[in-house]
Amino acid sequence: MPARSNEYQRLVYLINRALAQSEAQIIESAMLYDSEAQTEREIDILLKSKISGHEILIGIECTSVKNPVDLVRLEGLKEKHRKVGINKTVVVSRSGFTKTAKDYARKNHIQLLTFDAAQKTKWNEVFAPFKKLTIMGRTYKIKKVQIHAIQQSNEQPFILDDKVLVDWNGNLINLSKFCGEIWHSSEAGLRHGKELRDNEINGSGNPWVDIEFAFKEKIEFKDSNGTVVYPGAIRFLMHYSSNYHEINSKQVEYDGHEYVVGHYEGQKKERFASAFLREQAGKITGTLEVGGDWFSEVPTSE
Repeated sequence: MPARSNEYQRLVYLINRALAQSEAQIIESAMLYDSEAQTEREIDILLKSKISGHEILIGIECTSVKNPVDLVRLEGLKEKHRKVGINKTVVVSRSGFTKTAKDYARKNHIQLLTFDAAQKTKWNEVFAPFKKLTIMGRTYKIKKVQIHAIQQSNEQPFILDDKVLVDWNGNLINLSKFCGEIWHSSEAGLRHGKELRDNEINGSGNPWVDIEFAFKEKIEFKDSNGTVVYPGAIRFLMHYSSNYHEINSKQVEYDGHEYVVGHYEGQKKERFASAFLREQAGKITGTLEVGGDWFSEVPTSE
């Protein structure tokens, strides 16, 4: 999170990023040059988009004052945006706007939005299951692989190593990737999440998974010499390492709509996680973003 930001601005940023069109670029605490004052000016949230090939700049300012935003404050924001080339001004307030500010905004095409992030004693029942969100990032490392296959006696011995290619859904992938594909598609990690976590906490410090999958269809395995086998099953052992962090999720009201947003940021800026959830047609949809440092290295086993 930029040093100039705060939790309120961060939540508004997360909502706008989730709701924006996919091609739009959203920048928090953007600095734009004011040629009249010959200095850079900060825009809380800058949204860059294109319409008919022309770049459009939308500036979103987040005000957290206790009183409704008045005309003087609104005029100041509009003037700042004019000087840095903003095409459209949006102002978000936690305390509403005065009547004169609303009249000014209407005449000057300024969009006014309200934001309520007050802690609610009773969450919307649709969002209640997400009151405490924990984000988990887990890295697996394959240590051993076995296959059960019958080989023709006149063929070269099959060599099971990291050069083996597997025909998976019409694509040739290496053995390690194949193991990862069937592990994730089985959702075993989700179904046995508590067991994996307990093993990690209470074990020897080098947790592992030993699992076997039987094949219902013929799957081609080819080694580096071109020898092909069709195993009936595969068994592999993996070591793993995880990061668990609780996101400070909030149910918020933004522009008349309710959302759940949350963010976690570690000491390293690369270790962060952001979540956004909303209800659409009776279903919960949303986005999750994590930094590259979220996935830790698996300890090397002896």
